Amino acid sequence: MAKAKEQEVEVLTAEMVDEIDTDITSALVKENLTEKLLGDLDRNYAGLTISGQEDKEGYSRVLEARKHVKSIRVLIKKTCEFGRAKANAESQKWIDTQKQLTARISPLEDKLEAMENAWESERDRLKKEKAQAEENRRMARVSELVGFGAKFEDGKWVLRDLDYEDPIIREADEEVYGVIREQYKAIFDENERVRKEKEEKEEKEREEMAKMRKERRGNRLDALRLLGMTIGPDALTMEGFGMHFNDTHMEMILDGDSDYWADQLEKIKSRIAQWKEEEKERIACEQKEKEEREKQERIALLRGQVLAKRQDQLIELGLKWVSSAQSYEGFATSISKNTLEDVSSERWEDVLAEATLSVNFKKEQQNKEAEEKRQQELKEAEELAKGKERLRLLDTYHFNIEKPGMTSVAAPSPTVSALGKMEDEEFSELLGKRKKNFEWSMQEQNRITKERQLIEASDKQKFDEILKHLAATPKLEFKSKKYREQAGFIYDFLDGLK
Repeated sequence: MAKAKEQEVEVLTAEMVDEIDTDITSALVKENLTEKLLGDLDRNYAGLTISGQEDKEGYSRVLEARKHVKSIRVLIKKTCEFGRAKANAESQKWIDTQKQLTARISPLEDKLEAMENAWESERDRLKKEKAQAEENRRMARVSELVGFGAKFEDGKWVLRDLDYEDPIIREADEEVYGVIREQYKAIFDENERVRKEKEEKEEKEREEMAKMRKERRGNRLDALRLLGMTIGPDALTMEGFGMHFNDTHMEMILDGDSDYWADQLEKIKSRIAQWKEEEKERIACEQKEKEEREKQERIALLRGQVLAKRQDQLIELGLKWVSSAQSYEGFATSISKNTLEDVSSERWEDVLAEATLSVNFKKEQQNKEAEEKRQQELKEAEELAKGKERLRLLDTYHFNIEKPGMTSVAAPSPTVSALGKMEDEEFSELLGKRKKNFEWSMQEQNRITKERQLIEASDKQKFDEILKHLAATPKLEFKSKKYREQAGFIYDFLDGLK
């Protein structure tokens, strides 16, 4: 353990303090720094005030006073600093000497202190270890006695009629405690023997009770199974004859006393008998319902066959089912669903006959109309083909020209339908007129073209055009001398022009 710090040595004695005070007072008096001077400063200057910015005299007095007080303070500081300069130097010298000497012996002191501390630590550890071992030994004794069944009461450890004070148990040496321990153990062994005999007896009784319970439960389960009840896994549930028992009810039935078991068994038998009667009635009712259902099915089957046959007959006639009208429709004939399903066989024959006559009449009428329509369509097709061919012929001679103040000389073409319906003589006349008109149009167009060319051509071109026409003049033979001579003159003239 580290040593506590040594107390500081008292350096200043009362005589030394008085001597220092005398030296300080002498130094202050020498500089006239007396108590009277300080009192005069306070009396002369403490009451000075400045009334405001206009009080310049007050300001001057305060300024002078402040400078005087400052000079006194500076003098005090210098006097005191000078007075302690020697002391400071001497003090620093003592401090330096202390550090030098201490540095020389400190390692030795530290080493010795470490050795001292190590010895004391080991001493304390061994002491603590011994105390802990002693405490462990005491606790082990207490634990052992508790294990023997002893209880701590009023400062004693009590086991049946044996008791010892707690300090005796904890502080006795091993030999004394060994004797005490054997006393407690003897009682413990006796208690253990009695306890084991009791447990073995109770275990045997439990086994016998379990065996009896198992046999009783088995007998009751067998009785329930003979009645036809279905037992679930681990006998936790039971069902049958419209009854269901959960785990709670099953425990009560299987483990209940004889009176409860007999009462429950009678109730179960009663319910089974009631269920069997109800089941007979239900089976009889179901059989009756089955027979009636089979009868209705046979009727429905026959009715379905009849209905299917009637539907086939209507379909053969060409009628079709229309769901929105709930009837078979076609050829201006309608057979409703009610008629189809409800009429008797004799009445159906009349309905079918009427429908057949109506449908056949309508079919003949539709066939006739269809044939007339077909013939009309063939005729119209022939007329259309003829009209297209005639229009093509007419378009061959369709040529329009315009003259000043005149419209086209070509007449507009008739429609294809009108051309197809036109008689051959009428069309031949129309085609002749169109052809004649076309040829005239072409000639007129050529003439106009040539006139325009001559008007626009040069003199030579115009003269050449005249020669072209004159050269085309045929040379004819004349019997009469007169005309022969005149023609010869013309031909010679024409030859001279070439």
